[in-house]
Amino acid sequence: MTQLLSVILSRIRQPRVIAEVIGGVLLGPTVMGRIPRFSQTIFPPDSLPFLNLTATVGLVLYLFLVGLEIDTRVLKRNARTSGLISVAGLVLPFGLGMSKYFGLGWHELRVYPPF
Repeated sequence: MTQLLSVILSRIRQPRVIAEVIGGVLLGPTVMGRIPRFSQTIFPPDSLPFLNLTATVGLVLYLFLVGLEIDTRVLKRNARTSGLISVAGLVLPFGLGMSKYFGLGWHELRVYPPF
């Protein structure tokens, strides 16, 4: 499935990983799971714990391989920029949430915000 999608998507200059993501969506519960009794037939409930374990181990190994490919020289060269982006990615949403909290006056009502 991903090989076919990769050939099709390469014509519009999309990387292979996009074909793999789309193939996963098509073959997974998002599309194929809508077929009646498909999930119960292909993935019996008794096999789900083993599939979950296999998926977790595969994810850990994949992330390990991704970590091996990281070029630390690039990280050191861009440390300040990436640090600023990380801080902004944390501070900006937190600041907006706090401004909403104080702006709506929840701190004066002595109740917890509804989330």
